[in-house]
Amino acid sequence: MSIVATLRGHQGRSTALGVATVAWCAMVATLVGGIVGVGGTSGPLVVAGGGIAFVACWGHPRRALVLWMLSLTMIPVWVSAHLFANVPLHCIVAAMAVAATITGSRGQIPITKFEAYFALVLAASLLATLFGGSTAAVWAQEPIRWGIPFLAARILVSATGIRYATNVIAVVFAVVGCLATIELVLAWHPFVNWRFDTLEYEYWHAVQTRGGRDRSAWAFGHSIALGGSLALSIPFIARSTFDGPLKVVMFASVGAGIFATASRSSVVAAGLAAAICFIYISTSRFVRTVGITATVLVAFLATTNYLPLFQGWVRGTSREERQSADYRSMLYSTYLPEIRLFGRAPIEIRVNSIDSAVLHFGLEFGWIVLLAMLLPLTLCAARTVAGRASTAEIALFGQIPLFATVAFITQYESLIFVVAGIAVQAIIAERTAAQSDPAAEARIPAKERIHTRSCAPTGRHSHSAVAGQR
Repeated sequence: MSIVATLRGHQGRSTALGVATVAWCAMVATLVGGIVGVGGTSGPLVVAGGGIAFVACWGHPRRALVLWMLSLTMIPVWVSAHLFANVPLHCIVAAMAVAATITGSRGQIPITKFEAYFALVLAASLLATLFGGSTAAVWAQEPIRWGIPFLAARILVSATGIRYATNVIAVVFAVVGCLATIELVLAWHPFVNWRFDTLEYEYWHAVQTRGGRDRSAWAFGHSIALGGSLALSIPFIARSTFDGPLKVVMFASVGAGIFATASRSSVVAAGLAAAICFIYISTSRFVRTVGITATVLVAFLATTNYLPLFQGWVRGTSREERQSADYRSMLYSTYLPEIRLFGRAPIEIRVNSIDSAVLHFGLEFGWIVLLAMLLPLTLCAARTVAGRASTAEIALFGQIPLFATVAFITQYESLIFVVAGIAVQAIIAERTAAQSDPAAEARIPAKERIHTRSCAPTGRHSHSAVAGQR
């Protein structure tokens, strides 16, 4: 039974086989890579493997989606090809999956205002690079590590259906959480030996420690990147079509994986995402809005009244935790006032890294480009508070604490734009359904209506995707 076949339904036996298959593939690939060393893999074998995968995915977007998700979560970012810039393998697989889906089917993916806005942001940051002194290497990651995953998610999810994509993400990250836990318990870090002649290998392959113990990073190169990615999957598990007991196992696996990273920001992001998912159990938009507003107010008041305790938790107890918290505080106090209106900040950055996506892109491109980047996130937050958010939008909303405390690194930055692409596809599906039958929503019971909005599949595989879930 193939991975794709097992993921079509939500019966316990098929799902268990699907999870086992994914885990088995990950374990075999990891062991082989760790033994032989990826850097020693010959070019012809890689090309042959890519050709076989392309043929297998031809006209089968579901297979393409599963293959792409595995390349994102089971292969380190330093496994890459150098073209005009470093292109990670998961971006190459994404392009291959899109090509196999488009050429193997007759479906058309319309270009919408969302893609137009994305292109506008790319153009603005390019102008900042050409005329404002911004770093060309930083800009190059936008079309490669943001644009390719965003468009691939739009195209593949349009073909597979959002419900199927939700189930795939839930299963894959449940497996990743389990493997991250095993990595911690056994002190087993298989990707350290995946040698590759790139700067990213030198930067990301080492094992991190905190409080005298190793931290899990799995294939993500950094524990916070893994923790943030696992937190990103929580709403997808909550909205998946699997049975309740299996969802509990998935939540436990992801939670254990986040614990294995020893990342406080990831814990906050996971808690926020879980709280929003709990509030969204209600089918009333009014109840959702009131619940989210009350949660924010309670959190604010609790933080204010117990500020010393909160600050103590944020700073941590170990020397590494306190240094990390003090370092981030220093970054904001030192560099936030230096952001210029347009272009790179005219000061020398005297630190090894800017541990904040917001601060990093502000210093690189200026306030104009930064605000343009933050506008979609602001709209996502507004839709979440208004009770209208899809699964992907809830996932992005939950990442806000991480955006302030970690840069866009390794696969984490690509996964953010994968989820952004799914969020756009969910909005398009909702609007398409409303335009095709404006009166249909009124005839659907409230509980089913909410689920349809966030999970209704689109594209030529829509009917089979829905049928497979029943």
